[in-house]
Amino acid sequence: MADPITLFSFGTLLDAKVQHQVFGGQLKASPATLSGVRIIDIPINDPDVIAVSGISVHRGLKRSIESTVTGGILALSSEQLAQADAYEVSDYVRRRVQLTSGDLAWAYLDSHPIKAAERIGVIGDSIAYGRSDITGGWAQHLKVAHCGSDEKRHRLWNFAIPGEKLTNLESYILPELVTRSVDTVLIGAGINDVIAGISANAILTALESLCEKLEDAGCRPVTFTPLWLDAEKTVRIFGADVDLVNVCNYRVALLEWGKRTHRDVVDLYPALENRSEILTDGIHPDARGHEIIFRSLYRS
Repeated sequence: MADPITLFSFGTLLDAKVQHQVFGGQLKASPATLSGVRIIDIPINDPDVIAVSGISVHRGLKRSIESTVTGGILALSSEQLAQADAYEVSDYVRRRVQLTSGDLAWAYLDSHPIKAAERIGVIGDSIAYGRSDITGGWAQHLKVAHCGSDEKRHRLWNFAIPGEKLTNLESYILPELVTRSVDTVLIGAGINDVIAGISANAILTALESLCEKLEDAGCRPVTFTPLWLDAEKTVRIFGADVDLVNVCNYRVALLEWGKRTHRDVVDLYPALENRSEILTDGIHPDARGHEIIFRSLYRS
């Protein structure tokens, strides 16, 4: 097979019966392990998938810094990878993982990255920092919910800096994340790049480079789209001339990039759309706005 695609499997795709149904034959798996995760049960409701696997509860992964999962590497063609994608239900998404060996491979992970996370790092700008909300903004709401659900294991660090550009994050943030063994990185930045006149393509190029380095370090990157903003109010109060068309163009490009590269992109634009009354200066949400963002993010 020319240029095989490596897929780390820890569940039903290693079963001979399932392989015959999905790929049309049995595949050889090479032993491999994935560190920093543990197995959890995922109830399956799709009758076609249950018919193929013969079970209604499949395996999923939850981040766990002290645990390791044993599985196997399947060497697939692009057609076989598409067949595997079709087999997996919506509870799973295909994402890059760093194996214990240091190699990168595809794996099917929980479609809700925050639910599967243990140690979260937030990077970004003033909105991620929580400006205009003295209680700490959406990231603080998330910290309370995430750490409160498992105070012994769960952690969240907010590294956001007001005024920061996404195109600058890679230059300094990686050591901070690695030092704290962060497994999931929430990226809330990009609007300052748009304000500065940086093109959507240039922002995505920087984001691609950042995500590659995060994945090389074993992190799962999760990027947020920009929020809706009131352009007139932003000029009048915040003093920045922002073309909403450019914001929308970046949002669309970011969503398309996420689908194309199989990376998590959470669309927060609709959360505050046309809600100018909860934007203190046309761009920064007030406390109520941050609460809405949190609820939109936590259920995504």
